[in-house]
Formats: sequence, C-alpha cells, structure tokens
Amino acid sequence: MKRLSFWTFFFVISIGCNKASVRNTFSEDFDLQHRYKSQNTINKSKLSVATPEWLIVRPSNDLYYMGIGQANINDSNYAQLAKNRALAQVAEEISVTISSEMINTAVEISGMLESDFQEDIRTSTQKELEGVETVGFWQDHQFYWVYCRLNKTKYNQRKAQKIDQAIQTSFSLYQKATRQLNAGELANALPLYLQALLPIQNYLAQSLTVKQDQNSTIQLQNQVYLQIRQILGQIRISTDSPKVSIKLGQPSFSLLKVIVESSKPLRQIPIRFSSISLSTDSISTVLTDQNGIASTRIAPKEFNIEETQIAEAKLDLFALIGFSEITSKYLRMLIEDFPVPTIRFIVKIIKPSIYMESVETNMGKSPSVSYITEKIKGVLVDAGFTFKENVVDADFVINLHARTRAGSEVFGQFVAYADLTIAVTNKITDQEIYHQGLVNIKGIHTNYWEAGLKALEKARNQINADVTPNLLTAIQK
Repeated sequence: MKRLSFWTFFFVISIGCNKASVRNTFSEDFDLQHRYKSQNTINKSKLSVATPEWLIVRPSNDLYYMGIGQANINDSNYAQLAKNRALAQVAEEISVTISSEMINTAVEISGMLESDFQEDIRTSTQKELEGVETVGFWQDHQFYWVYCRLNKTKYNQRKAQKIDQAIQTSFSLYQKATRQLNAGELANALPLYLQALLPIQNYLAQSLTVKQDQNSTIQLQNQVYLQIRQILGQIRISTDSPKVSIKLGQPSFSLLKVIVESSKPLRQIPIRFSSISLSTDSISTVLTDQNGIASTRIAPKEFNIEETQIAEAKLDLFALIGFSEITSKYLRMLIEDFPVPTIRFIVKIIKPSIYMESVETNMGKSPSVSYITEKIKGVLVDAGFTFKENVVDADFVINLHARTRAGSEVFGQFVAYADLTIAVTNKITDQEIYHQGLVNIKGIHTNYWEAGLKALEKARNQINADVTPNLLTAIQK
C-alpha cells in the first residue's frame, strides 16, 4: 500500500512539471525589456516549449498591422535585432496602404526610383511607430523570434493628429512666405517656402488638403512646390568676368564674382562656388551682400592641371533650408531636382615658365650631348611648361649639376659613377621648393669616358621614376 502511494505521488508531480514546461508565452501586455533583462541566462527548459501557432501559420487580423522578426541567438543584442525586424514588417504593411497614384506622382516629381521611394516611406514610418504591442516570443537552440502588432485604429488616429500638426506648422510658414512674396521680398520668401516643406517631409506623398480661405482649399505641398519653382524662375545670376585665369605654382588668387538679382539685387542668398573638373567639389558657399554680389577667391590647388577648366556658381537651396534638417530622402531629391539659377566660368590654367641652369660633366669634361638637361626639359615641355632664355622672365629656376667620376678597373672593364642634384627655386618667393639627388649610378665600359657616358644614360633613364613625379608636383602645387 505504501509502495502504491509513492508511485501515485510521483506520477502526479511528473504531470504537473510537464504541464508547467509547455506554458504559452503569449501575453497581451508584457514589458519586453523586463522579459529579456536576463536574456543571457535563459532557462534551458524553455527550449522544449512547443512552437507557437503564430510561428507556424502567420496570423491574420484586419484590426492590426503585424510583424514577426527573427535573429540568430549568436548575434549581439539578438532580442532587439529581432524586434527591429518585426517593426520593419509592421512598417511594410502600413506603407502598402499608400495608393499607387500617389507613389507615381511622387516618383515623377522627384525623379526617384519607385523602390527607393517606397523604402524611404518604410524607413520614416518605422521611425514614427508608437503603441506597438509585443504579443509573444519564442526561441529554439539557434533562433529567436518575436511577434509584434499595432492597432490600426489607434495608429491612424495618432497619425492623423501628427499630420494635422505638421500641416498647421507648414501652412503657417507658407502664409508668412506668401506675405513676403506679395511684398516683393523674394529673398525672404524663398527660405520660408523651403522651410514649409520640413514639417510635412514624411507625408509629401499623401493628400495634404488645407483650407486657404472661406472659399478655397489647396494641396499644401503642391502649392509650396509651385511657389518655389516660380521664385527660382525670377532669379538671375550674372557675372562681369565669365573668363578668369590662374597660374600654377604661384601664391596668387583669381576672383569669381556673381550678381544675384530679380527686379532688384537680392541679399543674403547663398551661392555655392565649385569646380566642375573636380567632380563639383565645393570651393565655398558665400552669401550675397546688400548689392546682391557674392565672390570667392580661387587658388591653383582647387583645380587640376588641364589647360581649361570649368567653375560653377549656383544658388544653394540646401543652405537655405538647412541640410541637417532633412530626414526624408524624397525631400532631398525633390530639392536637388529644382532648376536653380546657375552660371559657369571658364578658368584658364597658365603653366609657369622656367629658366634652367645646368652643368653636366663626364670625367671633368663637357659631353657633346647633355643627357640629363635635355631629359628634364623634355618632361616639362610635354607637361605644358615653357622655358625662358632670360632668368628675369621666368617663374622658376632649375639648377642641375651632374658629373661622373672614375671607379675601379677589373680585367679591362672600367667602372664609372654618376651623381646629380636638382634644385628648384620659386622666383617670386625666392624659396627653394624642391631638392633631390641621385648618387652612385654605375656605368661599365672598356674605358672611363665611355663608362661615364653609360652612367649618365642610366641616370637619364631613372629621371622618370625617381625625379619627374615629385618635380612636377613641386612646381604645380
């Protein structure tokens, strides 16, 4: 009898333990952060919990947007990674609700690819998600899953409130801009219209209708867009000096100057100067003064060494709106697509002139051919430099000294060595900007004279590799 009672008790306890091991992890209201506070010490008994239904068959409920995220448990911070993927699915479901007509219109206006535009919507939607419930989670020996959902009614209510607030802020800026425009102050109206796009940048693909007065309504983003285009069409950029020149290797500057005006000069308008030849790298952004003039100095280092370059000056819309305020890729591309007033300059690059002093000797005598001198002259002429007969007319002076000396003689074979130094001085600053030497360049022949000539030939051949690159850089920078 005692034996029977023991086994009965053991059987009851075992059943109780098994039931406890298969508890459902679903919960309508649980704090995910609290649940995973000890995620690195998860009880191994959880690995035996039965796979939840939501992981076998994806849930379907018209009342909710849903997402299920997965991450490998070996990933760092895998619980948060899985949740982010679940939230991305929720955002994906929301973005599907945007009509194809709106998407097509937005793509046409901005020039974006449809896939890029939809990704921009998903990203901005995910950033603004609020009220997402974590319904359940599950983990096996390799992966971790989390199931999230968002009540559609509550989401739409919150979104409507956000859009309404954004519209009111944007419309207020629009009204201020319109008052400035009606007063003839284009320079004040343009930045206000641009800034009116910021509050609604995440909703530009939607219908944003606002009551303008008692008798009319407008599509806010469309009206702002049209006003910006109209203002840009009234602004002109001109210059008195469309051609400028600049000399390489000299501490000099040339001036790029433009006048920005409409019916009158426009002040405080940002103009971006750039060099087209350097992939439109910006030289500077300058505000126009009270006379509508913006200017910048350009130096040789801002251009490459081609004989003719193109520089550009254009109205900088990003400086007006505040580039760091733009979080929407769609708005960024929309602004890039505006036809802004632009003017180009022809920049002539003038190569400096050179005077060369050289002394070449072979075994103490002058050879019939100046091996090193002619080589360096040829390199510089090919690069577009000119040589002057008079040192007074030159921008740079090159001093070259090359000589050979006798080495040893073995079994009728004579060894000679060539040494040379090259120095470059800037005539304007009177500073040495380059100095290089080559020594112990060996030549072998049946007599010292011929061996010396061989050494000079080898030195000449080393010019391209060891001298030319640094020499050109020193003169042109």
